[in-house]
Amino acid sequence: MDTKSDFVIAARLAAIIDSSFDAIISKDLNSVITSWNIAAQRMFGYTSREAVGRSILMLIPEHLRSEETDIISRIRNGERVESYDTTRLRKDGSTIYVSITVSPIKDADGTIIGASKIARDVSRARESEQRIRLLLREVNHRMKNQFAVILSIIRESSNRAFGQGFRGTGAGPHHGPFPLA
Repeated sequence: MDTKSDFVIAARLAAIIDSSFDAIISKDLNSVITSWNIAAQRMFGYTSREAVGRSILMLIPEHLRSEETDIISRIRNGERVESYDTTRLRKDGSTIYVSITVSPIKDADGTIIGASKIARDVSRARESEQRIRLLLREVNHRMKNQFAVILSIIRESSNRAFGQGFRGTGAGPHHGPFPLA
């Protein structure tokens, strides 16, 4: 930093990162964590001291580790990784649903030296979606049951109205719902 103005800009950016509700994590091209904001600590349970210097793989479930290989490959090519929903691990071993966006970090010469990862907790939204799907399935099931009951009533009424219910009643050839007087 050459000037006081550079220091002010850097301090402002640091304050923005620290006050974000989204986890903001930076890593090098070997997937080693180089910075970790307070929201990352709240989301994943690791302090900055525990996370910085460790592999980002500590947050990725075993069956999803290929995501990181793909991300690093794309970052090396200068690509941004658009938001996608996935699962990550917390320090206590529980999983969390997150939406992640990853962007390359470049040095002063424009060389890609790492990636910034922004993770947003989407667990509540996902749980709400699952509840809505469950309720929709229940409503659909109940509607089908109601429809089946209505069809059954119509069928039974029709059978009674057009002869099957009046057999042997002495109504003669009349097939209406009411006997003739």
